[in-house]
Amino acid sequence: MAESNTPKRDPNQRFTPAELKSITLAISHLEEYVAGYIHIEFMRREGVVQPDTALDRFLETATTAILDGLYPADRKSGLLPVLRLVGCTTLANEIEAALDRRVGYSTFAKIQNTLRDKAIAHPRFNTKAMQPIADDFLQNLQNQEDIDAFCEAGYTVKQDTAAAFYWFREQYSELVEHATSIDPDEVLGRRT
Repeated sequence: MAESNTPKRDPNQRFTPAELKSITLAISHLEEYVAGYIHIEFMRREGVVQPDTALDRFLETATTAILDGLYPADRKSGLLPVLRLVGCTTLANEIEAALDRRVGYSTFAKIQNTLRDKAIAHPRFNTKAMQPIADDFLQNLQNQEDIDAFCEAGYTVKQDTAAAFYWFREQYSELVEHATSIDPDEVLGRRT
């Protein structure tokens, strides 16, 4: 990755206070994602979580919810603008390409957004409410090529999101140290 050869930067040198707040929040959320992602993958590899079980689906749902927060549909907020702000464009471009990957008549991001909207953020546990998800999957995952495209895009988004945290750790270690030692609510001024 080209960014890993970039010399370390003084985090306060070129960012406004608002940008530093966005970067700090992104790093904090990335740390949580990476901790969960590594643990989930370890449990899968060790056989603690069997494929396509209730626990596996629950963990995948949690991962989808977190990734949805990092990559909102409008792409004007979330992780991609932060990655570009700090010069991590290669990862940002790879993630965006995976989100935009064609899957059937749709894209990976659109299919995930339907899943997130109907089953994760606003679930209604009845057939009528879940039908859009089933229709989306049936329409767009009809053949092995589409299934492979969906799986590959998901893998790329997950892996590159984890890689972003390690990129920050190498390039902005002081910010990572600060971000991982605070509560995101503290940065937002929402202390209860």
